Amino acid sequence: MQVIEVNPMPTLNDVTRNALTVNQYIDRMPAGYRGGFVRQRDDYELDMDVVEKLRIYTNDHEIVALFANWCGDSRRAIPVLAHLEDKIGLKVRALGGMTKPSWEEKRKHPSMN
Repeated sequence: MQVIEVNPMPTLNDVTRNALTVNQYIDRMPAGYRGGFVRQRDDYELDMDVVEKLRIYTNDHEIVALFANWCGDSRRAIPVLAHLEDKIGLKVRALGGMTKPSWEEKRKHPSMN
């Protein structure tokens, strides 16, 4: 009888070990997208009352942000997380860069439409 090894489910550490912080990610993202993220990061002001309420979670929690560079919601949210990284040391790992399927891929796989 052949034994088949099953890989265990990845842990948070496996996923985040080499992931960038959101500030690192923004600074290294492709130039075509970077401008919108940087402008939002530069223009946004945190509500310090809310920041103080979040501070209690910084030691026990880590955020893994999955996002696409082209996504408007990401362009608004990720820079806010970057501010929280800076202000209160919130651990945020960026798993960004997701892309939309090309029209060729959509044609090959109609279920993607």
